[in-house]
Amino acid sequence: MPAPSWSNYIPVETSTGGQTSLPPSRLPPRRHNSNKEDVQGICQKLFIVFMMLTLLVCLVRLSIDNIKKAEREPVTNPNVQLKSATFSLFNLSSSSSPIIEGEIGLNFTKPQNCTILFYDHIVVSLFHAEKPLSIAISEPFFQNESNHTMVKAIFPPTNAPHRDPKGMPNSSLTSFELSFDVNAKGRLWPNIKRREDFIEYSRQMYVRCPNLKVRILMKTGVGMMEGEPAECKVENFYG
Repeated sequence: MPAPSWSNYIPVETSTGGQTSLPPSRLPPRRHNSNKEDVQGICQKLFIVFMMLTLLVCLVRLSIDNIKKAEREPVTNPNVQLKSATFSLFNLSSSSSPIIEGEIGLNFTKPQNCTILFYDHIVVSLFHAEKPLSIAISEPFFQNESNHTMVKAIFPPTNAPHRDPKGMPNSSLTSFELSFDVNAKGRLWPNIKRREDFIEYSRQMYVRCPNLKVRILMKTGVGMMEGEPAECKVENFYG
């Protein structure tokens, strides 16, 4: 340790008239370390805030990208097929009017790029010679977990037509035809993980199966759809 310099000492007068030298008083050390810690703490907090804002911006951009992707990519329509149509005539030998009743079966297949499907009432209208004869309405349903859903529309007992389009009594015919239309509407959601955040991007959907026919044999009173299962038309749009 170097010897103290006497030039730094302060001369003072003593009570005897002489002089002596006292060492200079030391100033308290500056709080460099405390100030440095405060600056570091502020920097750390600012860095945390910056990272949180960056993460928030990334999440917002990801959400916007998902929305744009949902808008840009067309959603595949579900496949709707008429699987069965069965009708029966009753009271054929009676003097009263024959009664017709029946049901149809529809198979709804969910596309892969849809999260959920909702179908409103499915309305099936039955016609004879282009004149309304009966109507069947099924209950609304969701198609969520299942990829295939069978739905039946049951017609209530209705008086069968007495004559064919040419005016001939049906009792004199071997068979007669009925036609029917299937109409339904609903909504479908794109395959987005958080679909509850993008409800406004759901699509309206219409299902139509026009001019389907079934032939009823007068001898047996039984009618069934002829040919392969008919595929219905499905359209979707924003709305």
